[in-house]
Amino acid sequence: MDTAVAHTPHRSASRGLPPVAEMRRAYLNSDASYNGIFYLGVRTTGVFCRPECTARKPLPKNVEFFATVKDAIFAGFRPCKRCRPLAANGTPPAWVQNLLSRVERGPDQRIREGDLRRMGIEPARARRYFRSITA
Repeated sequence: MDTAVAHTPHRSASRGLPPVAEMRRAYLNSDASYNGIFYLGVRTTGVFCRPECTARKPLPKNVEFFATVKDAIFAGFRPCKRCRPLAANGTPPAWVQNLLSRVERGPDQRIREGDLRRMGIEPARARRYFRSITA
């Protein structure tokens, strides 16, 4: 039985998290495009990481997901020394850079959900990403 669950304390519940299967796939593939969208805590080590972390992958039953660094810390996890989730995120993922470039080219043009989908960006993912960096 799969015991990995998305941990969403009442303070972060409005932010939402991607589906557990999507988050699991992202961390197993060290997918940096999910950085800032969620963090994962490893119950057996007490450490929390970014999805891109290159450390040995934990068993899914030992993983807990968080919307923010603050949620992971409040749950008792400490930051990973390898991926350093407390450090500045640096360069945004390519899909964010593409979206920001479009905004810069036409700051007066509204970008609708259909526009995001045509760009290959899921609207909910974009909302989660920008909420996480403005929180």
